[in-house]
Amino acid sequence: DYIRIDTQTWQTQKVGSLSGGFASSGDLVSVKDGGTFLTAKGPGCSDCLIEVDPKTGDLKKNWGPIGATDVFGVAFWGGVVYGFADNGDIFQLGFDGDKLVKTDIPIPNRPAGLSFRGAGSTTSAPLTPPK
Repeated sequence: DYIRIDTQTWQTQKVGSLSGGFASSGDLVSVKDGGTFLTAKGPGCSDCLIEVDPKTGDLKKNWGPIGATDVFGVAFWGGVVYGFADNGDIFQLGFDGDKLVKTDIPIPNRPAGLSFRGAGSTTSAPLTPPK
């Protein structure tokens, strides 16, 4: 379910639901004028990146399988979604037309047992890479 929280009363109101047989698998990032992206499990994928309508929470576009599982954190910067997985992997998810492009980000001196549970991102992130 997609809910709205009144920050004065902490009351919640259901705004909508995700269609297409998908369910959230980890995290959501929303960027002003740049889209709202959710990691989701559903038909044909163990973790897909989907775009949702920020007004209703419903599916706008399935970008397809991420190429990683248990992606519990996403952030956005410069037109790129960054993924953070339960197994400690970090990667970029870029957009090439209608195709999702995953690029792994190596972690030097990676600590044993590294795991991610969420990510922080500003809603006013730039939509294109800074020059």
